[in-house]
Amino acid sequence: MQMPFNYTVIPLLVSMPLLLLLTGCPQDSKPDIEAGTLSVQPAAPTPTVPGVVSLPVTNSGDKNAGTFAWTVRRDGAYDFATGTVPGLAEGASTTISFTVLEPIASTHTYQVILNSNNDFEESDLENNTATAAIGFSPTAVDPQVTSLLVTTPMTGEPRSTDPVALTATVISPLTALNTVTDLQWTLTGRAVLKSDPLQVDPTPTKSGVIASLVPGATESPIIVVGPLDPLHEYTYTFTISTGITNTDTDTINNAASTALISPTPSARAAILSRPDLHSPHLSQRYLSQR
Repeated sequence: MQMPFNYTVIPLLVSMPLLLLLTGCPQDSKPDIEAGTLSVQPAAPTPTVPGVVSLPVTNSGDKNAGTFAWTVRRDGAYDFATGTVPGLAEGASTTISFTVLEPIASTHTYQVILNSNNDFEESDLENNTATAAIGFSPTAVDPQVTSLLVTTPMTGEPRSTDPVALTATVISPLTALNTVTDLQWTLTGRAVLKSDPLQVDPTPTKSGVIASLVPGATESPIIVVGPLDPLHEYTYTFTISTGITNTDTDTINNAASTALISPTPSARAAILSRPDLHSPHLSQRYLSQR
């Protein structure tokens, strides 16, 4: 016996595909790990002050996410920093962070990639990255040169046979905010011929490095420059400069010069230069008295 067809089922059969299309199948639910905006604290890190980069992470999908990995590219190079998030429920958020420290003042691009190992399938992979350029500002310092003196010989003008040494005094005032970490010094000079002041020649340049200078500290480089020629008069200038790691807040106080140095002939040279002592007998008698 043929059963009569129930026409009330037809509307239900028609509406079910439409209902599934509008609501989605439960088995198609997926997590969606979404990256926020990168931020760094302090906002302007320096080569001596590291920055902490933070990134808010949200599961915007309709399914809980399990443990997933993340990695950081620095200027395109992988694995500058890595980590994991131990799961993230549907609609929940967390924050990941990593530290950046650059030895010189510079700018670098950092990109964070979430779910970097494809630990699970997501509904949207386009929102898994965040990128930011972070600049490292030079450290503000204020090194100063307070004097450049002849310290050998201790008193008077040097004789032509005397070793001559200069001592510079370099300080970092107590009011300075940071330690100087890349301080270079240079000593230049000029020799003026006493018999012809228009004849001026540079002296050999000397240079060196002060490794670090904390606020309130003093360094006193000693530079040997002689014996010096008694036919010339000399002036030396000692100058300091910072590299790209530091920025000097006041460069006006970065140099000091000596007073005019006028070497005198040695005793023997002075005797031989006297016309009245050109007789060998007189010269010998004079020298014996010296």
